[in-house]
Amino acid sequence: PAFADKVTPLLEEVGRSGISLYQHEIEFPAVDGPGFALLSYFPIDADGETQYGRIVIDITDRRRAQREQAASQEQYRRLIEQLPLVTYMNNLQPVFENAYVSPQIEKFGHPAEAFIENPHLWDTIVHPDDLDAVRLAERKTRERGEPFELEYRFIRPDGSTGWLLDLMETTLDANGIPLYEQGFIVDVTARKQSEE
Repeated sequence: PAFADKVTPLLEEVGRSGISLYQHEIEFPAVDGPGFALLSYFPIDADGETQYGRIVIDITDRRRAQREQAASQEQYRRLIEQLPLVTYMNNLQPVFENAYVSPQIEKFGHPAEAFIENPHLWDTIVHPDDLDAVRLAERKTRERGEPFELEYRFIRPDGSTGWLLDLMETTLDANGIPLYEQGFIVDVTARKQSEE
């Protein structure tokens, strides 16, 4: 009955819209948990009367795998966002953009969303005297696909100067074109002050 209650309105919608194919996913009870099916409906002209054909494909394994993957990604995200460092990922093709920045970036004075919206916001945080060296090192890393490791100064929201360690790796495609980069940033100000 529950299945029929879901299907009847769908068939009515198919008839009203005049579309040739309508697809809908449903969840149904199974022995080992919820099951999932993809239902495809299509009208058939049977001697002037419209009938509906249906194709049912069991997509339970696929949907369960997607749910498990989503749960794993959520656990990984929670782990990353508990670390005492900033993690990031930048897309390099077709244009440079910040794909992900962890919430710990807020200690640098801006929320993560601001870095996603403005891919060059980080340049305003790097100490002006270090910016050219940082850009040169990043460019060489992207061209060669070599690991990037650099300590440089940054400007805090209150105007004071700190030090950070930036570690990054670039992934290239088969033709050597840089696709994306990922890395992390650690505030090493206390260590630098201790060394001094």
